[in-house]
Amino acid sequence: MRCLWLEGLKYGITVNVLAPTATSRMTTDILPEDVQDQFPPETISPTIVWLCTDEAKDVSGRQWLVAGNNVSLLSWQVTPIASRDLAEGPWDVAEVGERILASKDNWPAINPLRG
Repeated sequence: MRCLWLEGLKYGITVNVLAPTATSRMTTDILPEDVQDQFPPETISPTIVWLCTDEAKDVSGRQWLVAGNNVSLLSWQVTPIASRDLAEGPWDVAEVGERILASKDNWPAINPLRG
């Protein structure tokens, strides 16, 4: 991702990594049965869709952890971005986008010259 991000900078191409945690056929034997309901797959897509919008045009070179209704930024630390109870349903694309943009000033710096 870091190489693609650096290459994409000069062309205005954004590159991000998504680390999703969701219950699926691939994870039913990995995630303990008592927590599988906390990670419905439909909670992952709002963040993915938002990262593809024009609002996210300046969001690049980042690693995102999306698990249930929790969105976090991964770097040398985990930076919580958005969290709410699963009973409220998945994030709306616009809502998760607002939360991500509102937290942008608190993101750890990345230096494209140092990689």
